[in-house]
Amino acid sequence: MDFLTDWLTDWLKELLIGGIMGNLEGLFDYVNTQVGEIAVQVGTTPAAWNAGVFSLIRQLSETATAKAVLSAMLPKDTPPALLAAVLEEGAQLLKEGFAGSEQDVAPDKAEGFLRLQRVYGDKSEDLDEEVRERLLECVHEVVSRRPWGDVTVLVRSNGKAAQVAGWLMEEGIPVVTDNSFLLAEHPLVEQITALLTFLDSPRNDLAFWTFLSGRQMLLPLIPLSEQALEDWAAARRTSERRNMPLFMAFREDFPDIWRKWIAPFHADAGLLTPYDLTREALGRLDIWGRYPAEAAFVRRFLEIIHVAEGQGYGSLSSFLDYWNKHGQQEKAPMPETLDAVRVMTMHKSKGLQFPVVIVPWHNFSQRVDSPARGDACGRPDGTCPTRPGLRLRTLQGHRGQCP
Repeated sequence: MDFLTDWLTDWLKELLIGGIMGNLEGLFDYVNTQVGEIAVQVGTTPAAWNAGVFSLIRQLSETATAKAVLSAMLPKDTPPALLAAVLEEGAQLLKEGFAGSEQDVAPDKAEGFLRLQRVYGDKSEDLDEEVRERLLECVHEVVSRRPWGDVTVLVRSNGKAAQVAGWLMEEGIPVVTDNSFLLAEHPLVEQITALLTFLDSPRNDLAFWTFLSGRQMLLPLIPLSEQALEDWAAARRTSERRNMPLFMAFREDFPDIWRKWIAPFHADAGLLTPYDLTREALGRLDIWGRYPAEAAFVRRFLEIIHVAEGQGYGSLSSFLDYWNKHGQQEKAPMPETLDAVRVMTMHKSKGLQFPVVIVPWHNFSQRVDSPARGDACGRPDGTCPTRPGLRLRTLQGHRGQCP
C-alpha cells in the first residue's frame, strides 16, 4: 500500500498548497463547512463545543472523524474499493497529522459559546425568509442583556449586507453598515448637493425637484404636503407649461414660498463661494438646530468643500465636478459612542473582534450519495435537499447565549 500512501500524501499536499496559494479564504470556508457537516454526522453536536471551539481539531485524530472528513472531500464517483482503501490509509495520515494539535482555550475565554442552526427551504426565497426569522430572534435575544453595539452580523457580499440591514431597520433596530456613513447617500448631503446643482444650472429640473421635495431640508418648512407637491408636479406635466423649467412654474404658482425660501439662494449663487453658499443654506434652513444628530455628516461635507476650494475648485461648476469625481466614497467619521448593530462583509472584518458575531449565511454543497453521510441530513421525513442549504451561525461572548 506504499503507492497509495504516497499518492494520498501528494494529493493532500496539492490540496493544501493549491488552496493556500490560490485562495486561503475559499479553502478555509470549504474545510470549515465540511468539518461542520461531519461533526453532526459523527455525533458531535455544536452545543457541546462550549469547552473550546477547536475541539474538532482534536477529533481529527479519531478514526471516525478522519474517515468522514476524507469521504466528504473525495470525489463522489470514487470507486468503492479505492474509497475504502483511501479511507483506511488516509485516516491514519490525518490522525498522525492532527495528533496533539488541539488548542487550549484561554482562561478568560473559557465561557464562550458557539451555536449552529440548520435552515431549510425548497427555494432561495424560503431560505431567506427562514434566515430572516432566525436572525431577528437571535438579535432580540442577545440585546435583551447586551447593548446593540455588541452585535455584529458578518456576510459575504455588500448585497447581503444591504439585505440584512433592511431586515433590521424594518424591525426598528439601529444599524450601521459600511455604507451608513457615505456622504453621498446621506439625505441631507444629497439635498444640499441638489441645491448647489440647481443654483449652478437652474434648468436642471431633477436637481430642483430633489431639493424641493426633500423630506429633510425644505419640505418640512413650507406649507405644502408631500402629496400636494406631487399632485402639482403631475398636473404641470399635462398642462401647457410642461416644457417650462420646473423652477419657473413653481415660482409662478407659489411666489411666497419662492421669495422666502429659494430666492435668496438664487440671488447669491454667483456671488458666494460653494463653501459660503452652503453655510448660508444650512443657516437659513436651520439644519444645525433641526438635525443635531446629523452634524457629523454636514461638517464633513463642509470640510470637503473647503479642501476643494483650496485646490482651486472655487466655483459651483468646478466644485460639483470635483464632488462627482471624488466625493462618492467620502465618509463621515463613525461616532465612538454609537450603539447600533454592525453589518459588514467578512472581508472588511479581518483583524477586528466583536463580543457577539452572527453569520446568517454559510453556503455549502450537499452530497446526498456519500457513504459517509447516509440519511444524516436531519429532516424529520428522512429526505435530504439536493440544493445548497443555508446555515445560521452564532458566536458570542461569555455572558449569555441564544437559546
